[in-house]
Amino acid sequence: MKSLCYPQMGFRLVGNRLKVTPFGEIKLKLHRSIKGTVKTLVLKRESSGKWFAILTSEEKDADCHVNQGAKVGIDLGLSKLATLSDGSVLLIRVTLRSVSRRLRFWVEGFQRKRRVARIGVRRR
Repeated sequence: MKSLCYPQMGFRLVGNRLKVTPFGEIKLKLHRSIKGTVKTLVLKRESSGKWFAILTSEEKDADCHVNQGAKVGIDLGLSKLATLSDGSVLLIRVTLRSVSRRLRFWVEGFQRKRRVARIGVRRR
C-alpha cells in the first residue's frame, strides 16, 4: 500500500498534529500555512519509507485584479524578437554565433550517449 485517501472525514488537524482514524495522532512538519477549509487528506509512502501528508484545501475566490493600464499588441517575428503596437522593436540579443560553441559541446555529448529504446530497455 503506497497511499491512503481520506475524502472529507476520518481526519482532523489540530495545531501541528494530525488525528487520523486508524493511526491516532501524528506529529506534522507544516511547510506552509493552510488557507481555507481542508477537504481531503492523502497519506503517501515514498520508496524511501518516509510518509507524507498531502492536504487539499478549498479557498474562497479572491478579488480579481484588473489592469487599468494601456493595451499593448505584440507581433513576434524571426528577424526581430517582437514589435510592439507603439512601434518599438525588441531585438534578439543572443545570436546563433554566440551560442554555437556551447551548442556544439552539447550536441557532441548527446551523440556519445547510448541510445535507449522507447520501452526503457537499453540496446546492446
